[in-house]
Amino acid sequence: MTVSTLSCTPSVVITLGKSLMPVAMEVKRLLLREDTQRMVTTAFLHPPHCGMEWSPGWISQENPGIDPNLSPCSWKQVFEQAQAADKVLKEGLQASLHDLRSHGRLMEAGLGEKAFLPLDIFLLADLSEAEAAALLVVIPQLQSILKEEPYARLHFLFNLASFQEDALQNANQFFTLSCLVEMLDGSERFPKLDPRPQIYLFDRYKEGTWEAQDAAEVHVLLENFLLALLSGGLAQHLAHAIPALEAEEQHAYFSSAGATSLIFDPNQLQVECVRRLALELLESEFDVSLLPDPGPLEAAVQDFMDQQGRLQGWRESLCHGTGFHPLPAQNQLKFHIADLRFEDVPPEEWARRIREYARKYEKQAWPACCAQVDENARSLQSSFLERLENFMDRLPHSVRFYPGGVQAAREVIQVIQKEIHEQIHHPQEYISEAAWQEQMEANLVTLEHALAALPEPPKWVKRLPTFAKKPVVQLFNLVCLRRELQTLLELRQKSMSLLERKLAARMEQFLHQKNTELEGAVVEVLKRQDQQLTRLQRNLSGMKRHFLERTDDPRPSSCPFRIQVVDESVLAWAYYQGQRPPEGFLHNLLEDHAFLQGWQKVSSKDLMQRLKAFCEEVYRPLQSLDIGQILQHRAQKDIRDLADALRQGTVPLLRPDFDQTGSNPAFQLRFFLAGNAIASSMYEELRHDLPVWQAIESGSASQILCCRVRLLIPGSSLALILERGRPAYKALDKEQRRENFL
Repeated sequence: MTVSTLSCTPSVVITLGKSLMPVAMEVKRLLLREDTQRMVTTAFLHPPHCGMEWSPGWISQENPGIDPNLSPCSWKQVFEQAQAADKVLKEGLQASLHDLRSHGRLMEAGLGEKAFLPLDIFLLADLSEAEAAALLVVIPQLQSILKEEPYARLHFLFNLASFQEDALQNANQFFTLSCLVEMLDGSERFPKLDPRPQIYLFDRYKEGTWEAQDAAEVHVLLENFLLALLSGGLAQHLAHAIPALEAEEQHAYFSSAGATSLIFDPNQLQVECVRRLALELLESEFDVSLLPDPGPLEAAVQDFMDQQGRLQGWRESLCHGTGFHPLPAQNQLKFHIADLRFEDVPPEEWARRIREYARKYEKQAWPACCAQVDENARSLQSSFLERLENFMDRLPHSVRFYPGGVQAAREVIQVIQKEIHEQIHHPQEYISEAAWQEQMEANLVTLEHALAALPEPPKWVKRLPTFAKKPVVQLFNLVCLRRELQTLLELRQKSMSLLERKLAARMEQFLHQKNTELEGAVVEVLKRQDQQLTRLQRNLSGMKRHFLERTDDPRPSSCPFRIQVVDESVLAWAYYQGQRPPEGFLHNLLEDHAFLQGWQKVSSKDLMQRLKAFCEEVYRPLQSLDIGQILQHRAQKDIRDLADALRQGTVPLLRPDFDQTGSNPAFQLRFFLAGNAIASSMYEELRHDLPVWQAIESGSASQILCCRVRLLIPGSSLALILERGRPAYKALDKEQRRENFL
């Protein structure tokens, strides 16, 4: 049959002691992962740790407030402290319940229009811990509160499992359990509990081979069963399944349960797919061993050098505003002296005039040219280095350089550095400034000798008046010295040209000095960029090692009571076909998600977060999968094996002969809880069992729970458990009993 679902009804989970705190925390995590409304309809409470400085009150599981350094208390001390804080504890519990049942919370959960809502209170405790003594105070408080809650039920989950011989723990368990039996039957020390709670005992022993091997496995069974009780109204269903009259007559107040779970955690599946994709990208695109394609690399370098890095362009920038002009076809400078005039200067003064101009230029014009070149060099260096850094910054972002884009960027550095060096230090033949100076002086001397050898006008010309002498001399030169004057003009022009060549050679040396300085600045920038790229590659390699060393994939664990549905075949499907786009990862990673933005300074942690965020977005659709869809990717044989594991793991954790002790044997119920229970392929396997599995729609999309509950275990059956702790208790002398127990 199918039990109707009562989801998101108010529930309180109270944990006493330290050992079962992880149980409550894990149940809360799994429960709230399924439905965030549980946050407002389910409360997880914990009394403070009963240490020597114990303070009363109730605290939430988010901040348990357990101080591991506190000295442990004895059973008696815990009981006395709980009694002293009785009022405070009760008020704290009432306040928590009131807040849980407030209309605002119920409205938030969509339950504001319900006429009545059952309230389930679950109390978890390990009876071997001294903190279990607080049960004798907390249980009466809960009983008094339930008188005002007609639809409330108490459910106790007590751990009896013992995996180490500890006399005091066994004595604690014996004494606590004995007191509980007295409370159920009523005695002089304890009034009879009314209404009677539903009590589930968990021991380490069970029939078959799947006994709990350690405390962790018992805790998993407790978690599974508590999840089942919180799902689909199972707790209320079980509370009404026991005939009250028969339980009273047989003193059968106890039950036992076994529960197994088939878990699908979409977060873990996503995490593993993210890990694999991140590792794939790091290995196939960013690994240090990858050799980049030289084609795009060479094209990028040549494009940058043609636009920004050619020596001719540098020379033009350096010479701007100086009067010097680089020749496009040759690695030389052109300089023209335009401010040297020879009008009204007699030929015999030409050589002196040229020498004076050369000295004046060196003293006045040359420093101004050098200052202009210095300014141009600073501007060129600033602008070029900025363009170079921008160019280098873009390289790791460029998809065309991948695979091996980081290594490609490092090779680009070497190529640019080599090309700039070859341009600046390219061997070339040029005449030095001293050679041009020597040639100019020789030419001026030739000019002076030629002037000295010129024929003079007739002597009578000297007797002419001044106003007539000049025209006559000019006429004489024009008529008689035309060829000699042409030679003199050529010598003068050649001297001017040699002076221009001399100044150009000086400027060539100065420009070479500035280009060498610029090369040094470029080398520093490229060296820094290479160091940053090395650091980036080291970070990427570290990320690869991190993802290789990860071991938290969601495949089956060693615990037989909580089975992961994801295996390698499911992982492979999710990784390759599960909502994954066929291509375009690298472009999206680098362009849309700016994976390497600010790569010069970005930390390895930030890179890791960026890569994980990208991969998580790729596999975000996995979050919408449910356990039924995952089972479709398991073989039919796997489903049968999983069903057998679920079936065998549900045997209750108490010895089978317990229910044969007494006049009326206990009976068992089996429950199958799933989001879509009837349509589940797992239910189809389980329904072939002769015992009927009752299907319950739990509303869970990520887990399947199977549990078997043994009800109506008579109190006389507990003698077998009591015998385990009775010798330890009796071994204590009277003084020890008085100090530790009531």
